[in-house]
Amino acid sequence: MASVHRLEEHRSGARAERVADEVNRLLAGWSIDPLPRTAVLDRLTYQGRLLTVSPLAASMQDRQVTELLAHELANAFQNELEGARWFSDTEQLLHEDEKPQGGMPVEDPARLATEIVREIGQHPGVLVETRLGVFAFAEVAFQQYLAAIFFASERDVLHLLSVREDPWWHDVIVFAAGLGAPFSSRLPPKTLVRALLDATVTANSVTTFLAARCAEAASYLPTPIRTEIERRLAAAVPPRSNIQVAHLVDDIGAIAAPALVAALGTAGANERAFLVTALGRLDYPPAVRVLARLVGDDDATTEPIVCWAWKVDAIAMGLPVGFCAFAAFFNLAFSTPSAYAMFNEVLDRASHATLDAFIRLIVQKLMNDEHWGADAELERDPDRIALLIDKVVTASERGGAR
Repeated sequence: MASVHRLEEHRSGARAERVADEVNRLLAGWSIDPLPRTAVLDRLTYQGRLLTVSPLAASMQDRQVTELLAHELANAFQNELEGARWFSDTEQLLHEDEKPQGGMPVEDPARLATEIVREIGQHPGVLVETRLGVFAFAEVAFQQYLAAIFFASERDVLHLLSVREDPWWHDVIVFAAGLGAPFSSRLPPKTLVRALLDATVTANSVTTFLAARCAEAASYLPTPIRTEIERRLAAAVPPRSNIQVAHLVDDIGAIAAPALVAALGTAGANERAFLVTALGRLDYPPAVRVLARLVGDDDATTEPIVCWAWKVDAIAMGLPVGFCAFAAFFNLAFSTPSAYAMFNEVLDRASHATLDAFIRLIVQKLMNDEHWGADAELERDPDRIALLIDKVVTASERGGAR
């Protein structure tokens, strides 16, 4: 069996650290080029900038948007500057939540807010102007991380629990579990993860996999909590039937993918076939290289495995696990640029038996569909499908990997 490893940069903890470092750097300096001394953004302290943009991020998460028009952004800043105070001796503008003592109240928050929006257009930082009059966080992850800071600061566990089933919120919840001080003292990871586990006790639930991601991001969790997560994961992964695979894909989604990859290292042949089949239908970039490696897995399956590829239910039994991995990789190559770019390399690793069986799957598709590819997702290019099929046929004719 081909060895399997998880890429470190895709671990929840490593990603959270990268995003936190980048957000902190940008909040401290805002822009690559120094801000003019007269800029309102330059007069806001680091804490003031954080207190201004984190409620904005939380509001955008609640509205499920990633972009705002200039006037919407100005209105949001105006609300945050209503209680700000100006200190002429230090030339600083302090947010009201910094609890400033003294100074003068801001006379015209609307003007200051409009000026900040103009400055962001000229000096992109945490926020950028993506196109004329439209603004967004420089990375979606920045919005998610700052929203996590807001909800942690508000100690709003109930809100995070209420959206735990929604994939839109999963990264926010994971970031919230991985926050460092001072936010971790306001919403300790153990409080959040314990609340998630108590909210849904079923092992094969979204909450189990979300709690596992949170545990990965958290710097500290009590041993009993980690043990409970491991127990629940063991009951849900690896899948041991086609029904369980369908549940993971259709009901759980991409939040389950890291646990599926982790399970590959100790899974048997049938379990690996089920795992790679699920990974081929989930949006999880690290799975691309894992599937590419497993195309060379020549352990044979011993029970019927439904290999969903190109919306064809092909039954694999007695075929190598590599066949299921190849079918899954083929599915990702339609719409995942990294899988498409690696397709020739994967073809070289595939056995003749795998390629021959996959061509039979293609024939089944053509026989059952008058307009082949018509049921494919919109982002799947028919020309790309035809090119990939042609490559499979050519590789099969020359004998595959062996």
